[in-house]
Amino acid sequence: FPPAYVTLIQPQPVAVAPQQRMAATPVQQRMAAPVQQQQQQQQPQITIDDIPPEMREAFIQLDPDQQALALEMLAQQKLEQQLQMEEEMARPDEHFLTIALNGTILGATEMVTGFPPSSLLMTSVFESIHEDDLLGLHAIKTHFWERDQPDVTVYLRRLTVDNTYVWLSARVVSYIDSPVPGIIIHERFIHEERDGGGVDDGDNSYDNNNIELSVARMVSRVTRIAALLLQAVESALFGGTDRGRSGSIGNDDKNILSGGSGESANNGDNVDGGGAAEIQAMLLDAAEKMGVDLSSSDNPLRELIQAGGIGGGNGFDGGTVGSPGTGGGGNLTGGGGAGGTNNGEDERGRKKNADPLDYLKTGAILDLSKIILSDGEVKLITLVLTGRLQIEDLGPLLYLALNSPGMDLVAATDEFYQLSEQQLIANANAQSPSEVVLLNPPPLAVINLSYTDIGDYGMEALSEFLYSDNAALKTVDLSFCNIDSQGFLSLCHGLRTRNSRGLPPIEALVLAGNTIVNDVGKQLGSAISSTRTKHHKRKSGHDASPSSYSNSSSEGIKLLHLGSTSISMKCLTELLVALGPTCPLQELKLQSNRIGPIDAAILVKFLEGKSDNGLPVLPKLNRLDMSYNELGDVGTTKLTRAISKRSKVHM
Repeated sequence: FPPAYVTLIQPQPVAVAPQQRMAATPVQQRMAAPVQQQQQQQQPQITIDDIPPEMREAFIQLDPDQQALALEMLAQQKLEQQLQMEEEMARPDEHFLTIALNGTILGATEMVTGFPPSSLLMTSVFESIHEDDLLGLHAIKTHFWERDQPDVTVYLRRLTVDNTYVWLSARVVSYIDSPVPGIIIHERFIHEERDGGGVDDGDNSYDNNNIELSVARMVSRVTRIAALLLQAVESALFGGTDRGRSGSIGNDDKNILSGGSGESANNGDNVDGGGAAEIQAMLLDAAEKMGVDLSSSDNPLRELIQAGGIGGGNGFDGGTVGSPGTGGGGNLTGGGGAGGTNNGEDERGRKKNADPLDYLKTGAILDLSKIILSDGEVKLITLVLTGRLQIEDLGPLLYLALNSPGMDLVAATDEFYQLSEQQLIANANAQSPSEVVLLNPPPLAVINLSYTDIGDYGMEALSEFLYSDNAALKTVDLSFCNIDSQGFLSLCHGLRTRNSRGLPPIEALVLAGNTIVNDVGKQLGSAISSTRTKHHKRKSGHDASPSSYSNSSSEGIKLLHLGSTSISMKCLTELLVALGPTCPLQELKLQSNRIGPIDAAILVKFLEGKSDNGLPVLPKLNRLDMSYNELGDVGTTKLTRAISKRSKVHM
């Protein structure tokens, strides 16, 4: 029940005559309705044939009374399911939402989700959206709907009163200026195939529903990926802290308007970072401009709407409320900032007992982890990361691709790639600098593609971003991406080309969960190595210059994760040797590789060895993770002795 219906202090019981009893409240009537329907509806008959085969044996072993009780429970469950389906069928297939530009719901019709329209007023339109669809909806709203492009449809999932999600298609049907600037959204229900299978009634509606549902899922995923790209690139170009993560708006995915505060977007009386005070100020400002007195009003919003409907007041042409990039919330990429808390920092601003490698996780972040990427989506990401596709062209490209026959994203990205290749050829033949069109990759520092299942094909396509002109890149996470030998060769090509172009080497590389076999170990180590060839003079659209990439002993890989890669000790040794005598590697993870006592002895021999310059191999190595292996007592003892001979090494 809503808080208004919760009785905190129980009154003393008073005998009430039947004729004096109060009428049931609307909420009580609604709660009693299913019970009355259930009593009126005949309970379905359940026999042993209706019991699932895997449960029949256990049912037969029950005594007759228990069997009767079990059949009654199954009948009750079936009846409840029938009532729920009937209730769902009674709901409309579409609804309309009137929202302010900051996402506040100003009006609603009867909802597909089953929630009473009155309960949604002055709440956030983002509140019941599935967390995976939040960024996509906000990006479409900000970059299309609020820019007078209402014909862009977004697919999303909303929570229902049954605590399940339903697919909806949403588009803008009208813009409003009163009582505040906003839009009217039409959301239509997309029928799903139920677990029991759909019914083809012969009019192709069943097939059409399945097609539309598959389209909804595909477009929703592409929209989410594009929104994450947009968020990360805008953060890299225009500042902000660690944005571009999957669902990283504040500390709560639904906190889309909190401005990064991490507090709930709607706790009952606030909608965005400004809360009830901002809503009140917004309404009072609108009332003043319309010439409406709200001082004694119990429902100022309704009074404003009525005044606007009869043309009262002096009219209203107020500005944008809570528009993106302002303090009113709605800022997709900025918001919040660092805040003013100390968080255990000393007088110099350094965190006490901080991990020295924590900086490898900072900067502009693109986090696409756990999104299974298709070929077209991989190509789209590559275009953006390499600077071939500028972020302002991302929306138009997707709009054209998703509105073309077949929604062929691969063909659209291939065509754009060919156009960029022609531009590069034209650059090479340019007679003057004014004819050259530079590629400006976004200066992203951390790219997380873990669990995206890009495979060897995806790694080949994405290897180009490794040597694009992005000096800020320092961390790449490719863990559990189903990469094999061919993909690792593409990775090696990207890393070698990056080194040859004089770009700073990658400092953190996570390859856990992929398969590293003997034939790529040495090549991978050589490619990761910080040894670089002579710098080439390059043109860049960012503030980096070749002189800022000067080689030093501190440059190079510092964190390497090779857990769960099935790497053999021979392959591992070749990889570590190829890193070179001056490699600044500090942390090496080898967990879950079934390393036994014999393999441990080989690793000990390597760690106790000397480089050609007489120094220990991997002189900066101070952390080694050997968890979930098969070292045994002997292997652990040998490895511990080898580690103890090196200073400041943690195991």
